[in-house]
Amino acid sequence: MADYIPFVNSQKDTAFAKDYYSDAAVVRVSLELLKAKSVPRSTTKLWVDAGIDGFVQSDPNPQWKAFADGFVGAAAFKRSLESPTKQTIDSLVHSALGACLANSPDWISVPQLPYSRDTSRNKTNRMLAGAAEGWRHKRGFRGIFILPIILSHQEQTTNRTHWKPRVELAKTCFERSGSDAYWVTDHDLFDQAGTGTFESKRFPGLIGFCEDLRKTIAEARPSVAGPFWGLNVLLWARGIVQYPAIGLGNAYRYNVAGGRQQQAAVRVALEPLRRWATLSPQLRSWLEQVTTKIPVTESSHHAFAELLTDFDRLHIDDRGRRQIAKFYKRWFDSLAAVPQHGRPLALYQDLSAAYVLGKSLPDLPKTEGSARRPEKIARQLMVNCL
Repeated sequence: MADYIPFVNSQKDTAFAKDYYSDAAVVRVSLELLKAKSVPRSTTKLWVDAGIDGFVQSDPNPQWKAFADGFVGAAAFKRSLESPTKQTIDSLVHSALGACLANSPDWISVPQLPYSRDTSRNKTNRMLAGAAEGWRHKRGFRGIFILPIILSHQEQTTNRTHWKPRVELAKTCFERSGSDAYWVTDHDLFDQAGTGTFESKRFPGLIGFCEDLRKTIAEARPSVAGPFWGLNVLLWARGIVQYPAIGLGNAYRYNVAGGRQQQAAVRVALEPLRRWATLSPQLRSWLEQVTTKIPVTESSHHAFAELLTDFDRLHIDDRGRRQIAKFYKRWFDSLAAVPQHGRPLALYQDLSAAYVLGKSLPDLPKTEGSARRPEKIARQLMVNCL
């Protein structure tokens, strides 16, 4: 089985997971989707998450609210997120985990809230962890119990002084819940944004946080990071986590449960640059320009020319998403073929080639914002590979 873990967020994602990631170690699916019978059970191992993190949403979408209201104690928990009673916590956790168990999962998420910028949710997360362990003991669940560690702001990993309290909280919750594995993500991070602080601050901080987690909790335990676009792959290549969580053609970031869905722009992968870009007439013009500039003997010329040929069809149905998913699968497989000890260097060389190529190309359209320079995404990851 491959190391990656696809995150299924919709019925369409189910088809993508089946078509491209049927060899995944496990597939993560929300309980909300399973209850709506939107996701048929496959032969792949199943990780079910009840979506308790959605209770922090001040204005959740109506569908999620209706789903969450079905948990025993949901209303009382929502009213007292920072100071719930043990009875409220126990009722909610036993109800949510019991609903997860009904789907015969191999993995179940321990109920946790995203880490707040202060310490206001720490007590609640510790209580949730303790209640989860009590439920597991009572129900005899023998699968993998995985602890979510959901960061919510870049200041939480600015340096070790900032991240150490979060590592200690994670350790306490891991031990109280009797977890077998942990999953770390940052719902505030979109690692293709090209923000100037990513290269020297944001990425090194999150990498350092994950390294401390591995050393503090248990190096031999299963660990997951993501979904991101490249930082998850980097953490996996460096051996800091065992599994990279991945998106399925569009959502290469983590969205807290219950959020209001927005129509995403159609994007396509720029394979030679190890990034994506928004599909637009301006991108077509950019592709025409670069295919004229790059010699036809170069493999990158062929990749860009093929994208240009397919351009008018990529906005139809989910073809753009499929194009991205196909590339991402190829990219990961090429790195997975390298022995573990050689992966950091292999990823560095891969991103270096993308960086050098991107340096020679004109700016991407304005839709790419602070990531208009073609080489920027590759560079920000490259300098943190080794």
